[in-house]
Amino acid sequence: MDDSLKSVLGELFKEYKEVDWVYYSDKNDQVLTEKGPVSKRRGSTDITIFAYNKEIFNYSTGRSSHRHEAFVINYAFKGRFAVRMEERECFLEQGDIYIMQPGTPHTVLYVDDIDDAVMISIFVKPDLMMRTLVHLLPKDGGMIDFVLRPFFEEQSRQFVIVNCDEDPCIKNTFRTMLIDYVTDEVCAEQLVQCSLVRILGLIARKRYQLHDKSETYSAPLRQMIQYIGQNFTDISLKAVAEHFSYNANYLSSLIRRETGQTFSDLVRNARMHNACFLLLNTDQSIDEIAECSGFGYAANFYRTFKTHFGVSPTSFRKHAPILRTCEERR
Repeated sequence: MDDSLKSVLGELFKEYKEVDWVYYSDKNDQVLTEKGPVSKRRGSTDITIFAYNKEIFNYSTGRSSHRHEAFVINYAFKGRFAVRMEERECFLEQGDIYIMQPGTPHTVLYVDDIDDAVMISIFVKPDLMMRTLVHLLPKDGGMIDFVLRPFFEEQSRQFVIVNCDEDPCIKNTFRTMLIDYVTDEVCAEQLVQCSLVRILGLIARKRYQLHDKSETYSAPLRQMIQYIGQNFTDISLKAVAEHFSYNANYLSSLIRRETGQTFSDLVRNARMHNACFLLLNTDQSIDEIAECSGFGYAANFYRTFKTHFGVSPTSFRKHAPILRTCEERR
């Protein structure tokens, strides 16, 4: 490890020790929920990054089960760690990553005898994830659904563990992000966000590559799914088949065989994700959002949205589950 990186980690250790950690008890159980770290140096920020070592871990609240209001990305920068989530315990080898949705109960276990083992923790506010980052994420690899699901499913407590084998692209991106974050020079905030999007994209790629070969999509189908995602407002099976020079019936069978979904399912999912984003990020009327999402009639949009998410568009906009749940727990 070079001297510049040691210096950066040293600053992140200091920030961890100086942070104001505020926890409150859940109304329904005894698991503590952390409101969001507030750095004494930076105040409350959309992205907060810390590093902790064995010394810090020995007095950290993270040793007992707890939750966070933020999305959390933990990276085993050096050494080996374990994470216990409910009744499951997973080991993180050096270079591995785990990501948690807000509200996921977990415990971090320091299992390595190496005194200089280091974990990097990134806290991302849900508001930033939805309003800025989600539309930049790749559609392959499941990251879009992982990020969106807490906004419409109140009990969603998913986590992702990725065995990265010290992937050099991921390692170098983390390094760049940490340096930008600590030096805090001009455009640092934007560069850190760009690095975060890149990391999430690399994680999505890694998940896709590690997925069972028999269950991954073929290259032509990935192109078709991308095409559907870009043209969902006015699209038909016939139009997609003609665009890619396929027989419509064959294309329908191909989609069902490789994805387990119908063409209509893919279109509806793309429309619902777009509607979800617009409801949270714009002041457009429901009728306007229905039209922008490919629905000719608002009534059809209401019905489809309620079936898909379990709540009406109006209720979803007014009480986004991920934000409401945080308030109710306090």
